[in-house]
Amino acid sequence: MHEGSATTEQGVYRSTDDGANWTGSYNTGIWRSTNNGANRTSSGTSQTGAVTIFGAVQHPGGTIYMNTLLSCLRSTDDGAAWSSVSLGWFEQLWVMKISGNTLLFGTPAGLYKSTDNGGTWRNHKDGLMWTQIGYLATDPSGYIYAGTSSGLYKSDQPIINAVSEIDGEIPTTFSLEQNYPNPFNPTTNFGFQITNFGLVTLKIIDVLGREVATLVNEELYPGTYQTAWNAKGQASGMYFYRLNTGDFSETKQMLIMI
Repeated sequence: MHEGSATTEQGVYRSTDDGANWTGSYNTGIWRSTNNGANRTSSGTSQTGAVTIFGAVQHPGGTIYMNTLLSCLRSTDDGAAWSSVSLGWFEQLWVMKISGNTLLFGTPAGLYKSTDNGGTWRNHKDGLMWTQIGYLATDPSGYIYAGTSSGLYKSDQPIINAVSEIDGEIPTTFSLEQNYPNPFNPTTNFGFQITNFGLVTLKIIDVLGREVATLVNEELYPGTYQTAWNAKGQASGMYFYRLNTGDFSETKQMLIMI
């Protein structure tokens, strides 16, 4: 037998016999269970009264974000306590999405992005101001697609950097690996590791010192990461890639053979 749960307008229902029978909870507010729903306790905070909850997401750092009718709520202790997230003058959320370490919130005032677990937010409202965002998606290149009340929108520039974390032990030293393959045509991969939380940039530079592309530009947690670059449209020749953090900087060279 498998346990399951479901939500309706009337409350949360739980089944322990593959859905043959259901028991429900009709209490208002936010309730928390640590035993598969057999027992529930209220969060007991003023923000969690009779609220309508539309969904929740959990950041890789552990913080839970909950979308309600009136505001966005945030918990850093597995849902035991909640506080309101401040996004400026408008607090209501319509949709939430997590891509890697990046949080995306769709609001009536535009699209908000955070790369430091909700510590700071950047507004990408251009083109989406006063447009109801009902769906958010990202592609491997970092572009965002927003399904709205007036149609489908795509960001003009990548907003999410296509960088992924590799599971494993936290590294003890900074490092930037040689790209592979090298030489390449037209795609290559980069690997690096960082030991401290902070802003990380990885940029492509040509032989004249001009920035050709920015592959990473966000705050990352300690870990080992990888990303890729498609050099389609670039001329053959020698290029450089440079990793910068608050505590480390390194530059390596690579060769494009188109």
